[in-house]
Amino acid sequence: MFQLALPPASDTLNFAGIVLSRSQAANVSPFHRVMTNDFRWENVEQFISLVNLLSLRNGGQLGTGSAEKDEEIHITDSDVSENDGSEANAGGEDGLKHRFLDRFAEVMSRDKGGKHVSCVALRDSQDRHTEDGVRVSLLVARNEAFGVHDQTFFSTVEKLLSIIGASVFAKIKDLEAIKNALWEELLRYNEPRLDYYADTLQENLESFKCSGFQSDIPAYKATQLPLGSNTETRTFCDDTDIGIYSETTHDTYMRFAQNHIRELDDILHTSDRISQRRLLAEKAYSIRHMTSIRMLINSCSVTSLARKLVSGILFLGRLRSCYFTLVAGAQSIPGFSRLSIVLVKTPAPRISPSALLSLGEAMKCLGLSLNPTSVRNLIGAKSSVISAERSFKQIQSNTSQKRLPTHAELQLILHIAQTTDVETVDREMYPYIGCSKLSCFLCTSFLKSFGRYGSAFETRGCHGKVYTLWSIPDIAGLRDDMVSLLNSALKNMRNILAREMIKPISSTPHVPESSAGVTDVHSLQTHYIDRYHKELNAQREFDSLSAGVSWRLSSDRGCEAVEELGTEDLPEGTERPNVRAAPAKCAYCRCETSRKCSKCGGPWTP
Repeated sequence: MFQLALPPASDTLNFAGIVLSRSQAANVSPFHRVMTNDFRWENVEQFISLVNLLSLRNGGQLGTGSAEKDEEIHITDSDVSENDGSEANAGGEDGLKHRFLDRFAEVMSRDKGGKHVSCVALRDSQDRHTEDGVRVSLLVARNEAFGVHDQTFFSTVEKLLSIIGASVFAKIKDLEAIKNALWEELLRYNEPRLDYYADTLQENLESFKCSGFQSDIPAYKATQLPLGSNTETRTFCDDTDIGIYSETTHDTYMRFAQNHIRELDDILHTSDRISQRRLLAEKAYSIRHMTSIRMLINSCSVTSLARKLVSGILFLGRLRSCYFTLVAGAQSIPGFSRLSIVLVKTPAPRISPSALLSLGEAMKCLGLSLNPTSVRNLIGAKSSVISAERSFKQIQSNTSQKRLPTHAELQLILHIAQTTDVETVDREMYPYIGCSKLSCFLCTSFLKSFGRYGSAFETRGCHGKVYTLWSIPDIAGLRDDMVSLLNSALKNMRNILAREMIKPISSTPHVPESSAGVTDVHSLQTHYIDRYHKELNAQREFDSLSAGVSWRLSSDRGCEAVEELGTEDLPEGTERPNVRAAPAKCAYCRCETSRKCSKCGGPWTP
């Protein structure tokens, strides 16, 4: 450890302007023996006003959102299966770390609701006392402050994962008992969420049975493909005794699927709630990939009911998937034998200023004047100056003097800023933050802007939603380099907000925020095609406006300058400028286009 060399001649030292005795100076940690500064967010009123203005566009949904690479996370995930551990390291160490952090965050989100959204970061540092020379720390944050129950849970999980991690180097007696203890701990902690999913699944299964689909075998020709699949999925083998699916084995597979659904139903009707949670989670996990189950469910003529049933099975099986990933991570990621879990303290929320900008002042910050044309292009084709001013005034009033929370992703960043320096972040912090759900637009923008060499952290994706109740508190005692990083990130965020405001409005559907959202891309095609003419006209009308927009904010009324950004500065979930190419036809609606189709959102094909 670094030691501060003290001059021998004096009994006192002047440290950062404070006179300390030699004994006091000896107790000052190396981290604090550097010049510190305070982070103070300037021009908060402008930032809040731009966010509120942006939230008026398409209900605050920007772009299509960037669905994570495995949006239907339990359909395409590569977690460890119950009978085969060969998939544990799918995607290499980075892939395993990503899955581990996301699944750990999902475990932490023990109940429904925004206050339970959780995030986790990983720090690995050198430790000569461990066999692999690495010590791992998990930094855990949640929108809602942690309580005694949470602290007890994480203390237990820390010990269990450490033992599992140590089993790589030493033989651990009763290792299976340790793993089972971890599974039981996860079940107890997630009781509220599991009970909610169980009640919802039971209600939907009753509707499914009343419709006759649980007892009747659908005809082979009428069997629906699983949502989002293609014809190749008709060739599958869910059971080796039955064999490959075909017209001959169709009835057998449908009875096979019905039996599994009945087993779920039987578990739901057991009186022992504790046993029910465990059996449901294990059963749902074991059948969540079965194509025959989905084919049977999709034979239901009520599409919404089929979606709810599939989603219910995915959600119930998620915890078991998390368990296997946690075990695989502890055994494969170096440093888990000396694991420590740090619960980040939720900072006090910032109070929004009472005086916020008017609509005219906010638009002036974008270099625009308040008139019918600018209102239509910035807020919506049906908006007038009067209606826009009324809506903006209302949302400003709803924000004024309100408590602005710090989202879990930002809590992690602030904790890192308070406890490390830039060099340590680059050297020891793994550049990925696990999240229990997709990040909002503002958090994604901040993470994309925070870092000495660009983005220091990535997440599973962005759902593109703008939340007006979002903020960062002022912080004292940060290192100068961290203060600079925070100020730079916020400045870049203002640029992103301004750039987003002058883009054409696209009435895109909202992206599921949950990690197990089920999205059928093909069901959206008609919606895309129907709005073709409206979007094309809006694009042409807006091109003339955006061509003359200044990329500098006015210096009047405290507006800060906004710099022109390249497309690389845009966060995930935002649309990039069209790149012209040779004219071709859209892959979906067949209309000729020379870019990504603005008519239906689909790619063009030559």
